[in-house]
Amino acid sequence: MELFWTIVFFTLSFVAMAQNDEALLKAKADSLYQLDSIDRAFVLYEKSIPLFQQNNKWSEAAECTVNNGFIYFDQRKYHLATNYIESALPLYANNRHKIDPKKYGKLLLCLALNYRKQEDYISSLKYYEAAIDHYLFYKVNDKDVAYAYKNAAQIHERFLNNQKLISYLEAAIEVDSRGYYLPSIYSHISSYYNSSHEFEKALDYFNKGKLINTDLVYRIILNGAGIKTLYNLKNYKAAEKLALENIKLIKNNPDLGFFPWTEYQALAEIYSVQNNRQKTVNYYNAALQAVREEYSYKSREVAKIESEVGYYYFNNHQIEKALQHYQRALIQVIPNFNSTDIADNPSIRDIYTESWIMTASARKAEALRARYEQNKDIADLKNAATCFDLSLVSTKALNDSYGTDNAKLYLSDYSHNVFEEAIEVNYLLYQATNERGYLERIFSIMERSKASVLSEAIQKNRALILAGIPDSLLKLEKDLRLELADINSSIKKERLFEDEADAKYITELQSRSVSRQREYEALLRRLKERYPAFQAFAAELVTPTIAELQAYLKKEDRSFLEYFVGEKNSFLIKMNGHSVEVYQLPRTSFWDDQVNDLQDYFRTNSAIVNDPAGYFTTASRLYQLVFPFGTLPGNLIIVPDGDLNFIPFDALVAKRPEIPDLMDAAFLMREHLIHYTYSAGLLLSASTKMNKRGSMLRIAPVFADRERGLATLAQGVEAPPFLKGMKLLGGDEATLSAFRKIAPSCRMIEFFTHAGADELDIAPRIEFIDTSLYLPELYAMDIPAELIVLSACETGLGKFAKGEGVMSLARGFTYAGASDLVASLWKVNAGSTAEIMQYFYQNLKEGKNKSAALQAAKKQYLENVKGDEKRSPYYWAGFVSIGVDTKMDFSEIVWHWWMIGGILLFGAVWWTGRKKQVW
Repeated sequence: MELFWTIVFFTLSFVAMAQNDEALLKAKADSLYQLDSIDRAFVLYEKSIPLFQQNNKWSEAAECTVNNGFIYFDQRKYHLATNYIESALPLYANNRHKIDPKKYGKLLLCLALNYRKQEDYISSLKYYEAAIDHYLFYKVNDKDVAYAYKNAAQIHERFLNNQKLISYLEAAIEVDSRGYYLPSIYSHISSYYNSSHEFEKALDYFNKGKLINTDLVYRIILNGAGIKTLYNLKNYKAAEKLALENIKLIKNNPDLGFFPWTEYQALAEIYSVQNNRQKTVNYYNAALQAVREEYSYKSREVAKIESEVGYYYFNNHQIEKALQHYQRALIQVIPNFNSTDIADNPSIRDIYTESWIMTASARKAEALRARYEQNKDIADLKNAATCFDLSLVSTKALNDSYGTDNAKLYLSDYSHNVFEEAIEVNYLLYQATNERGYLERIFSIMERSKASVLSEAIQKNRALILAGIPDSLLKLEKDLRLELADINSSIKKERLFEDEADAKYITELQSRSVSRQREYEALLRRLKERYPAFQAFAAELVTPTIAELQAYLKKEDRSFLEYFVGEKNSFLIKMNGHSVEVYQLPRTSFWDDQVNDLQDYFRTNSAIVNDPAGYFTTASRLYQLVFPFGTLPGNLIIVPDGDLNFIPFDALVAKRPEIPDLMDAAFLMREHLIHYTYSAGLLLSASTKMNKRGSMLRIAPVFADRERGLATLAQGVEAPPFLKGMKLLGGDEATLSAFRKIAPSCRMIEFFTHAGADELDIAPRIEFIDTSLYLPELYAMDIPAELIVLSACETGLGKFAKGEGVMSLARGFTYAGASDLVASLWKVNAGSTAEIMQYFYQNLKEGKNKSAALQAAKKQYLENVKGDEKRSPYYWAGFVSIGVDTKMDFSEIVWHWWMIGGILLFGAVWWTGRKKQVW
């Protein structure tokens, strides 16, 4: 082959001497490139590029530029390559229509690859995604498109953005029609399922890859995923065998450019679980040596191994060695940091989007905390607090890089233990020093751990309104959000069919979802660039200080309780206008038992009545756990967390009564006003977009003919609205599309329909006559109502997400812009709810705040209800007020109280449409 290219070279050289033709220059450069005479090839490509451009041959010019970019790449001159291509890119972009789309895409891929080699993953991702956009626009469908998706997915994996990771890999499979990259893609999907602890799925994709005849490169890559999978399935012998096989393949084929550090690391982990310390240490040292051979400069990959080795030593109680490795990990991952002194840390200003900064700094903090326990040197504790600050700032940088809420929710769950440990370290410092600054840090950390995704979404929606963006762009933003919500909901619905699901349809939907998500993110970037006010308003929401919150509490004459529920400990901030206290609440099995037992009492309407003594015992025990102080303030704002989100604080009692009498029981609600909010930040940033003078709307599908298999509600659509001028969407008019049209202009919305929350990922949902409105779709709507009353079952329930709260319909309406909600924590009873709501609206009319109106309504219900059974907290404690607690102005409204009973008789059945009603 080399002889062939030599003959070609001399032939072309002879012809080129006869004429200065750009095509011949390129052909000569191509032959030199094949002969590995890359310096001479580079010069000829350089000469041919302007000639091609002058003759309007832009595809050829682009190809020569790409080749020179890869010449720099082969020489490991990645910085020169990026400068070279980026300087030429604007010219090619302006003439893109004259260039073969595949060749322009190659420019972007070459640039992305060179940035990746510099470990500038943000720039690399930018150009991989630019290549994807380019290919989609020109409808290119070949292996280069799959390559772009695959590599972009790998970077999203580094950023812990698993939603993008899996969607991009699935897109790569779709466009890789010849299966060129399939083994590599399968290996990455297998790795994803390993990280998600779905090891059987990981094994399936590893086995799929093994069925494909592939070259040595992809065999090594696929084996790497197989090693992880077999290890996670505890098949250590098979994992060890595969690791040794890969090491042999790599050593026997050095030209492939692999270094077996991941294999050595895997062997170290295998021997670690087998308690073979000598082999574990030997293989970790081999991994460090191999990774340093591959990366002679600073690298996140070196940081990763250093951090893992440190973690091994930490778990074996060798704190000093652990700290040394964590420090070296930080040196590797922070460009401007080189100190080996454990007392030194990088600057906050040096933090960027990198997951191993988050991990290494948190692990260093954990080790410093352990050393403090040994020597009681407060300097270690202060150092640990600083390291946790670094980790949390890194977490924020990662969060800000995500374009989807699901990715942010994953990160919130992943990093929750860091928040817990950071609070604990600052709590210890406060105990040791009594310095108020540590109280501020505890409060700040607790706030940053709460509802950040919800807060950002609310602020973004507010920014869209306040930034003066044209209506056409606002409509485009809203349409994209709605389309994304519809697509993602359709994917989840189809997946419910499991084995009978249409895989092709799901793939098509996923492709559309990826495309629309990228369009939406690109639109937001353009809005931030073109409208500085949007960028400013979107970033405006900050964590309030203690002084700011105290000023609010003093004005409102309220006290504030914010909980953080961790794996080992829970914490409570108690604050009023004059004082602030912090409590550590150990998370024990007793805590969990009381919370679970109390929840069990609300699963049926008879559980409390059948065992009132047991109920009061549990309710009083839980009271003592969650209120570890003396006198409980009268007016409370509560920010619950963890399993406390599912507890009706109203129904707790300070002590177990000697006679378990439901009539005279000292329920918390009798003496204490309770309102809930998602965070102090949301409480203090009441929506400026709130509709205070819009219309009022009642949704009443009725389901008279059992439409969609749902039970008919107790009262017909003919029942008139209880407020004069209240708009009605009833019967066949109660469609989702009609609601979407009118909801943005409403000040108050009452739902008289079915709703529910269950264990399926697609729930919660609220029912209209023609379809269900699922939580993801609700996120995409604009509903800036002052009050929403969700008079349906389980509207405050859903899956709990660490650090974010309950993924409920109530949260969904808050996300969409509603200021305050009344929602239910379990299946409601029609009769008791009708009475409570009648009192509630009357109390609102009399000028009470929403929470005070609801509290008074519950008291009035208990005073007037007949029979012990209906006095059970099951019948009245389920409704809670969440959000911004204000009064409503009904001065222009005429009330018709005699109508209220018929309207508020309602209920809910499971979405599966069971025939039996719940009451």
